[in-house]
Amino acid sequence: YTFKEAGEFTLRIRDLTSRRGGPGFAYQVLVRPQIPHIGQVAAVTISPKGDRRDRKGHLNLKCGQSTSLDVITEREEGFEGDVAIRIEDLPPGVEAFPASAIQPDVSLTGNAYEDRGQAHKERFRPDRRVDSIVLVASDDAACTEPHQVRISALPIVQGNTGKPFLIHEIPVMVVK
Repeated sequence: YTFKEAGEFTLRIRDLTSRRGGPGFAYQVLVRPQIPHIGQVAAVTISPKGDRRDRKGHLNLKCGQSTSLDVITEREEGFEGDVAIRIEDLPPGVEAFPASAIQPDVSLTGNAYEDRGQAHKERFRPDRRVDSIVLVASDDAACTEPHQVRISALPIVQGNTGKPFLIHEIPVMVVK
């Protein structure tokens, strides 16, 4: 929770039911200033309905065809910068293009717990953004062995770049 003004506050910790709390339980509370940062990042495929599918296995592209890859980034604790996505080591004849993304209320973890309740979710979940990248294999791309493709993110705040970090590695190959 973010307090808009300095002051004196009271913190009360309790369970909504008597089944999971009590005097015998230990609680730990951390109070600190916000540290704006990028939270979890995942490379997935999102359907128009907002369902996600992890891209953990591999990606095969046929000549002259394309596929999209969606990157979900969480902006934690007031992070207001941009996140640039980079794809490296694509097979010859394959290019990556930014594309307009759908913006569903997508679950980053696929955890059903995130789908429960919509009240005040901004208090409990970070701001999530989805960026789409389309991988296109040219009509004359040669078939390849799998290339280990690296997907990385570059945080940018007020024109200043941070350190890039790896999001995902996935084997990509061009097939007939």
